[in-house]
Amino acid sequence: MPDIFGKTQADYRMLAALGKAKMLDSHNVQLQARGRVHNFDALPSVHAPINVPLNDIEANAQAVHFVTNNMQAIQAQIEEILYTDFRLDSFFPLVTNIPEGARTYSYRVVNKYGQGKFISNSGRDANSASVSLQNVPYSLEYGGIIPSWTLEDLRAAAFTGISLDTMTVEAGTEGCMDHIETVGLVGDSSFGFTGLTNDANIPAAASAKLISAMSADEMVSFVQDNVALLISQTEEVFSRVIRTGLTIYLPIAQEALIGDTKLATDASKTVWEYVKVNNQWTRRTGQELKMETVTEMAGAGAGSTDRALFGFNHDRVMEMAMPIQPRVIQTINTHYGVDTPMEYKVSGLNVKRPTAMRYVDSI
Repeated sequence: MPDIFGKTQADYRMLAALGKAKMLDSHNVQLQARGRVHNFDALPSVHAPINVPLNDIEANAQAVHFVTNNMQAIQAQIEEILYTDFRLDSFFPLVTNIPEGARTYSYRVVNKYGQGKFISNSGRDANSASVSLQNVPYSLEYGGIIPSWTLEDLRAAAFTGISLDTMTVEAGTEGCMDHIETVGLVGDSSFGFTGLTNDANIPAAASAKLISAMSADEMVSFVQDNVALLISQTEEVFSRVIRTGLTIYLPIAQEALIGDTKLATDASKTVWEYVKVNNQWTRRTGQELKMETVTEMAGAGAGSTDRALFGFNHDRVMEMAMPIQPRVIQTINTHYGVDTPMEYKVSGLNVKRPTAMRYVDSI
């Protein structure tokens, strides 16, 4: 039966994808452990309304049951938005396996030292192998927002079949995501967080020429040269561990130029189509370069110039912690309205290996 948004299970792309992958049952088992399975058959609707009894005590119990079931439908709508719209993991790795109650977490930086060599019969002249470990603590902070409906909205959804507007929950969920993405991309100085665009520990250099003033050949050289420089400055990490994730992050205008400008020698190909497979990284690993548009890179460089970032979308290099993705805490009757406070918990972006990143300003 339809839920309070007028949706059936088939209307949720997330649930359809899980069902197609034979993962829906295990998904529901996980949710059942948290007490918030979206059970379409249990939700009140115009076809199966709550029978309000005359006894006050029973009526109060029915009202509580009604609000609790509606919370599950609201959470399902939130998860649908997250499933289809969340984009941060395309910029950097997200760590979600941290206990929800944690207020800090530590990430570990490991460096390995030593090299084998030929030895004598006694073996006493062999080199030592050693490891240095550094635990870096980082704080986790709560965030929240409160979508609200009138009590009449929820009761109309259950008793008369008038679906709730989805705009309220979309506004709440997107408000959460906007804040989380802002923290991940530019940080928050009041909490000491830095983001993808403004970490002072990442090496920075200036481009000799604006991308808008470059020819197609110069754009190719710009990408190839910076990829080669990044590989050279992180050779120890690159050669043994990191084989995926090299990404170029650019503002909108510069990404469009590299993505759309045709090669001078082959008008059937753009600069990006050529350079993403013709570079030192792809030659060594067989992996194509990736390119992401980050609007916040505009004006993020020295002197408020536009900035590019060459770096690795890899958990050995950087990560953002998210113990709690946006979710409903509970549905609360507030006088004659209904609030559904949402919470989430995140860190800033933690760059573990700044030398595996490279800013280029004045682009």
